[in-house]
Amino acid sequence: MKNLIFLSGVIFLITACTTTKLVKEVNMNLSNKEKVVALLTSIETGDQQPVSYINPDKYIQHNLMVGDGLAGFGEVLKQLPEGSAKAKVVRAF
Repeated sequence: MKNLIFLSGVIFLITACTTTKLVKEVNMNLSNKEKVVALLTSIETGDQQPVSYINPDKYIQHNLMVGDGLAGFGEVLKQLPEGSAKAKVVRAF
């Protein structure tokens, strides 16, 4: 149930997935779809790089069980037991 609530919060995160100036220079070839897929996959793998794709000025956390801002999002990711979250992206559009 917690994973379902967490993943629903991540879906809302998709709308805020843009790049900052520094990240844009490094990843200018990635589409927004590719960034979202990388972000969702990072929930399973623990990779922290895709979190930098999120624009902190536009990020809104809709899950009341998670702290505000990117700090709250990062805390939830840290608290997930290893191997507990699965994110299999089948299609992105």
